[in-house]
Amino acid sequence: DSWTFRETNHKVSGAWLDWYRANGDTDNAGYPLSEVNQDPLTGQMVQYFQRLVLEWHPENPPDQRLQRRLLGDIIYPGADPVVPETDVPPGPSQYFPLSTDKPTGLGHFVANSTRTGQQIYFKDFFDKQGGVAAFGFPKEEPKLRNGFWTQRFQAAVFGYHPEMDIAGNVPGTSVPYRNFRVMLELLGDKYIEINKLPFK
Repeated sequence: DSWTFRETNHKVSGAWLDWYRANGDTDNAGYPLSEVNQDPLTGQMVQYFQRLVLEWHPENPPDQRLQRRLLGDIIYPGADPVVPETDVPPGPSQYFPLSTDKPTGLGHFVANSTRTGQQIYFKDFFDKQGGVAAFGFPKEEPKLRNGFWTQRFQAAVFGYHPEMDIAGNVPGTSVPYRNFRVMLELLGDKYIEINKLPFK
């Protein structure tokens, strides 16, 4: 079972395609930028995508052998100081408390609104696209960067795109514009560029 993407002429197949389909497809991973290969940086079997690097961990149970590399931690190391659990943003939110004895979070919220009331829908996207298993824990509260609300997670960076938060469908399709009001930064592209890797 395999699929070749005409956009990049790379193939995703087998367990890698199963993971891709189960974890948000292009919305979450983007297009493949390599075949499955031995990573020149780590020696692991990996596949590079626009938004992530997918690693093969044969030592894990079968349902955990494919793991998303924590590019958010690698490219944007560290996390902001802990926010008190009582400092709740408006609207739906979830808090991930920092603890010393088990991995419960880094002391930040994922929410649908900023503290100023701007709707960003990050929690809806987080919940729908796989939560902590897909993105890791939030490393900060939402911040304005280059005019866009963003939030960094261990394995991804969320961005709210107000130009897509409108009624109607993408021309020529039945896909609502609002499907793209939250998009992930192209961390796979950035990681390839930083490390001067031969993938595209």
